[in-house]
Amino acid sequence: IENDVTQLEKMRLELIASVKQREQFFAAVSHELRTPLNAIIGLTGNLMEDFEEKEMLAPQDCVPTLDVVLSSAQRLNMLINDILDAAAFKQGTMKIVDGQVDVEDAIQQVCKQLCVLCNGGVTLKYHSTGDLPP
Repeated sequence: IENDVTQLEKMRLELIASVKQREQFFAAVSHELRTPLNAIIGLTGNLMEDFEEKEMLAPQDCVPTLDVVLSSAQRLNMLINDILDAAAFKQGTMKIVDGQVDVEDAIQQVCKQLCVLCNGGVTLKYHSTGDLPP
């Protein structure tokens, strides 16, 4: 029986170490994804500002496409942050911040991202009655 208990304890310690390694891996990967993603967000934002501020003429489809790139990158950044938050939660170091969410804006961003996937004459339209809470 003592041998079984020793083996169980060894397996428990190995499992704990494995879980910690997995969490460290997710945190490292998330941080590595953030750097190029933040570059995409920053550069796309700069291009959009250049078009607006310098009154540069862009092809018809350029600005809406850049808007989708920017919102998609921002959404991916939020997902990466969620992965980091989950790791922090498991380690007991998560800080919760209370804040408001603009539901209307969130729905519009999702629709913009999904429109890119529409093809074959399919269009996605969103109509708001304006009565959603901010």
